[in-house]
Amino acid sequence: MTYPNITPLNGVKETSIGKTVKSEFDGNYVQQRLKTTRFRKSFELNYALSDTEFLELDTFFQTYLGSSFTFTHPSTSVDYTVRFSEDTLNATYQTSKLIKVTLKLEEV
Repeated sequence: MTYPNITPLNGVKETSIGKTVKSEFDGNYVQQRLKTTRFRKSFELNYALSDTEFLELDTFFQTYLGSSFTFTHPSTSVDYTVRFSEDTLNATYQTSKLIKVTLKLEEV
């Protein structure tokens, strides 16, 4: 399944996630190395949605929470296989009839 094509209000905040292992030794020395050979991405999307767009996003969230899906980065057009990072979808209803939503996705 593909993530809905709704453009975020403030673009996409993208983070690279790497894992390291640190080993401490006598003399207060520390050795550090990569734990994995692959970096993953996480994405934070900030929206100001109409009622229709929010309904589409909320339905997608309820249907695919716990599953992976394809997310196309709106700026780079690169496809990522992701899942929702959090189990909640928070909506703030604005006075201008827009619904403010922030959600996070993480690459699997």
